Amino acid sequence: MVSRASPLLEESDIDVEAIASAACEDEALLNALLDEVAPQSNNSRRRYNSLKVLKRMGSMAPASLYPRWDFLEALLRSSNDPSRYIAAEILPLLAGVDREGRWGTILDDYAGLTRAPNLPLASHAVLGLGLVARARPEYRERVTAALLSLGKARIREERKALLKAYAIESLGNYFDGTSRKDAVLTFVRGQLKSKSPKGRKAAELFLRKYGSCQ
Repeated sequence: MVSRASPLLEESDIDVEAIASAACEDEALLNALLDEVAPQSNNSRRRYNSLKVLKRMGSMAPASLYPRWDFLEALLRSSNDPSRYIAAEILPLLAGVDREGRWGTILDDYAGLTRAPNLPLASHAVLGLGLVARARPEYRERVTAALLSLGKARIREERKALLKAYAIESLGNYFDGTSRKDAVLTFVRGQLKSKSPKGRKAAELFLRKYGSCQ
């Protein structure tokens, strides 16, 4: 890690916007941030703060991170859960600038994270799929199939119910652009009696906006 960045990332309340803006112009600072989210990094505060900055970069200037795709893809394929979590958070933010079609090569692996034993990782992967589908119409049907198949996942029912709640949120990101509206509405109506209060609420809100609750 570049030494001058370490004190910034040690703070409990960092200026995410300022550091992100600086990292867009400063390759050394960007390298330092990426070092802190690498699998070998063992400083949880710096890793967490670096993730916040990288996410902000992905939101405001995704083109500044896209050249680091190989690094992020390696995190996705890592056996290290914190690394995969970081990839799950950042890669969807780059979908809009992915002119090389690289999302198409990782989509199945990314969707596989929705079955991960780590619930936060699985949840963020479910949400990330919606961002990808919104940005890249060519992947919408594959994303929709992955989200609608969550009911078939071999996971505990209470966990499955929560993931379906996130799936509803994800589907709402691009519902107007899917060709499978009837299948989506059927899936959402099925959550009106979900074991998850979050799932029931998400279904009600979705159907109020897009269809009947009947």
